[in-house]
Amino acid sequence: MKGAFKVGQQWHFEQDEQKQWHWKHVEEEAKSEKSFPSAAECMLDAVRHAVNQRRGRVGAAKKKLLQ
Repeated sequence: MKGAFKVGQQWHFEQDEQKQWHWKHVEEEAKSEKSFPSAAECMLDAVRHAVNQRRGRVGAAKKKLLQ
């Protein structure tokens, strides 16, 4: 059984034929680098990705302000 769902307009979560889950962030054109056995694990990895991306943007903004 193949499953899929969206969270807002930015995130897509899909299950492949092997029942493994993958995420995709539409605006950033980013995809999960690995597969996950459950939707919950996949969503947690997507959240980690979002947090790391935001940290990178905040760090770059701080550097720019300090220059």
